[in-house]
Amino acid sequence: MKAAQSLLELAQREGVRACFANPGTSEMHLVAALDAVPGIRPVLCLFEGVATGAADGYGRMMQAPALTLLHLGPGLGNGLANLHNAYRAKTPIVSLIGEHATYHRANNPPLASDITALARPVSTWVRTAETTVDLLRLTQEAFAAARRLGPAALILPADIAWSDDALALPSAEAAADERFEKIWVAYPKDRQRGKAACLARIAEAVKEGIDPADLLRAVQAYATESEGFTRSKVCFADNWFQSRRWQAFIERIEAEREAAEAVQADHHARLVGWIRDRSPMCKHITAPQVKALVAAGLVTDGQLRSAGLAA
Repeated sequence: MKAAQSLLELAQREGVRACFANPGTSEMHLVAALDAVPGIRPVLCLFEGVATGAADGYGRMMQAPALTLLHLGPGLGNGLANLHNAYRAKTPIVSLIGEHATYHRANNPPLASDITALARPVSTWVRTAETTVDLLRLTQEAFAAARRLGPAALILPADIAWSDDALALPSAEAAADERFEKIWVAYPKDRQRGKAACLARIAEAVKEGIDPADLLRAVQAYATESEGFTRSKVCFADNWFQSRRWQAFIERIEAEREAAEAVQADHHARLVGWIRDRSPMCKHITAPQVKALVAAGLVTDGQLRSAGLAA
């Protein structure tokens, strides 16, 4: 349960003061971990729509991130209406959504569902923590996305959250300094100027909720795009960050990400169709693709066996 406690400690550091919850058995470790994080007040809600509605209202009034704790895909489904409202209002909410243990998903339990597909229409950011190594990094990314764009969804398989792996909270200042330095270094060297001012602008952008990884990609994209420009056409670093020229690159990155996710979803749907129909095309499905479909809860072991594929 140390992983669950570390996640909540990080959430507290990110400004969370209340968790609106309608948990089930898959989330009991997170409920227990709340006792060890007194800075977050647990609020038990008897219906998921109440939890998400309360989180929406709290986030709007406090202008601070709200936390929800929901039980699997069906629990998320019950809360979708108010998450839709929050999505349209860009309310800073991070939804922690329980998922079956990673090793249990292949058994197609009764409450199994494609949680990512359910969360996507009402979330600006959706990820699944498949390992404890990724847990705290994804938690930070979720809060960054929620602050900047609105509701984020972090899906937590039970065995990840109840893990006793000791996870050290990243040092906020040290981690920020390292990430900001990488962004500065990525700017074309012949146009670097005013490092202190640039680092301050980078810090301001991240505080607004810009993901440092996306900001780094924006700088790298600009560096590639402007390579070979004459001096009259380039922009020095201090002016570039001051005038927020990275914003157009961020929008492009987000559009490309959404397009890639849509293509992947379409591709998965095609593969699932082949498997369910036991199509001869199943012979072209690779082992990694099978693993991805199982991890997403899109196919069962029985369906794979019927199609002549091994899980």
